[in-house]
Amino acid sequence: MATRLSVENKIAAIEDKGNNTALEVRDVLTELLNYTENQPFPPGQDVEFFHFWTDGNPVKDKLGNLLWYSIKGIKGQWINFTFRVEINISNPASTNNMFDNVFTFPIQNKDEKLLQYLKDIVVLNSPTVRFVIPYTISNGEQILDYPLSTSIYFSEKNMIVFDFNNIIYTKDFSELGIAKGYAFSSVSFHCPPFKLGKV
Repeated sequence: MATRLSVENKIAAIEDKGNNTALEVRDVLTELLNYTENQPFPPGQDVEFFHFWTDGNPVKDKLGNLLWYSIKGIKGQWINFTFRVEINISNPASTNNMFDNVFTFPIQNKDEKLLQYLKDIVVLNSPTVRFVIPYTISNGEQILDYPLSTSIYFSEKNMIVFDFNNIIYTKDFSELGIAKGYAFSSVSFHCPPFKLGKV
């Protein structure tokens, strides 16, 4: 089996003045390839990749809004969540003229194993991370993009939750409703060595 030392020795044997045959150069490259193929990636770790996605047909929430998703990553380390969410019907306003801008989408039946991969990477059942995504709407004459504050999280009930309310750590409603439109974006998650807490 090729080692780093054997590769270094073959490289050192290459003559600087250019009197190397194609056979000698090929021998060095082959030794280098054999060495790299024998090295685990990452060194000393078993890596398990996963990927769950909607096959053309989106999932729907109780109002008929649509979500396409692709979730891939490395078990116990990291996930990337790429999505297109399409809001066609907003949640109705409450009696205080406030809106519930939380949309809950089911995970496909074939993707039920997803939570086994997520539980060690993300905080479940809680909107602990808030960020901005681009949101596209049409006013009939123009297509407009604007930043929309959101928290995306996963529920133990096999749900993906989009929380567009502009308040975090409370169950309060928002004074603004969500216009008909869509967002296409991607976000990465990993589990930090510190705990997420309230401000």
